[in-house]
Amino acid sequence: MLRGSSPALIVRCVRGLALALLAAATLTGCGSSSDEYPLASETPIAHQAPVTTPSGAIVRRPVKPGAYIATPSPTCERAVATVHGPVPAKREIVIPPAPGLRATAVSKRTVRLEWSFRGLPGDCRPEAVLLSIVANDDWRATPTNRQLRVDGSSGTATITYPDFLSPPDVALASAYMADGRRSRTARVLIRR
Repeated sequence: MLRGSSPALIVRCVRGLALALLAAATLTGCGSSSDEYPLASETPIAHQAPVTTPSGAIVRRPVKPGAYIATPSPTCERAVATVHGPVPAKREIVIPPAPGLRATAVSKRTVRLEWSFRGLPGDCRPEAVLLSIVANDDWRATPTNRQLRVDGSSGTATITYPDFLSPPDVALASAYMADGRRSRTARVLIRR
């Protein structure tokens, strides 16, 4: 196969082959038939009217979600992603299920978030959830985040928002796999 080749060239070829096989497994959902999972797409978020800040920047905040509870998706999902290589291409990949989410204010700035999954399928098992709270209508606001390892199908976390911003009113959650593939994002109102 590589007779007469240098050991360094052989190592590079073997590494390249291993990476190609890993990429192929990733694109097909780690050996599963990705066709069995529903094709999901992130719902475009509507935005409020633009606001001009004192510095002259123009900011467009998202419209608040209309629900206090987001239900988890039933299983793995498929999404169209750009796969980078010699020639970037769009391909379907398997992503983790979107987590269920509910958020309750414990105080003016502290929020308890409850996340859940219906199941943890092997093809798309989440490694972690990223939880966030934000003062949605405050043009200065950015989310305060907390990442938690997924050790079961549900969990809770408490996040405290900075006191120099308006109190938080929206919570967000998404799930990540070990290789970086991310679920759709759940967005809910914080119940007071």
